[in-house]
Amino acid sequence: QPNIAWAPELRFACDLRLPAQIADCLKFQSFLAAGGTARPLVPIKERSIELFGDEKKLDRLKETVLFAPGRFTLEHLRCFVVSPPLVFEPGPAMGSESRSILVIENHSTYDSFCRWNTVIGSFAAIAYGTGDAFRSSVGFLSKIIEETGAVGPIYYFGDLDFDGIRIPLQANHHAT
Repeated sequence: QPNIAWAPELRFACDLRLPAQIADCLKFQSFLAAGGTARPLVPIKERSIELFGDEKKLDRLKETVLFAPGRFTLEHLRCFVVSPPLVFEPGPAMGSESRSILVIENHSTYDSFCRWNTVIGSFAAIAYGTGDAFRSSVGFLSKIIEETGAVGPIYYFGDLDFDGIRIPLQANHHAT
């Protein structure tokens, strides 16, 4: 590796030996040298296309040794991960004793429960958790609570398998 005067944020790159990792860090170096720290915050896919011409490359790189604790961060690149929105259907405004929210893993079941809740009004809202994506979308629950006045517990209805149990546990941890 040639001697490169790495930016302080990239000093760990001195120890890299893989040409692809060095090339990626050189892209980061160019970004920083061009005033990157003063750039506006943008979604990760936008910064990825700007730097690499590939909207998914930073998603892959953020899981590698380049972004290990104490190394480079998305904040250095002035970008962030955008969670998918949590789609929901509010329950009827009146007639519901319960002001809780039900999050459903499966889209067919979501449709059935939305139609049922329109008539019965058991929940302030029915939300579609989109399976595994619910972990990162859990932050949208505050919007649902605000819009529906939900005050009760949040229930999760998913498969009774390892993932079906892991998803709400991780979402709860993420929300906390």
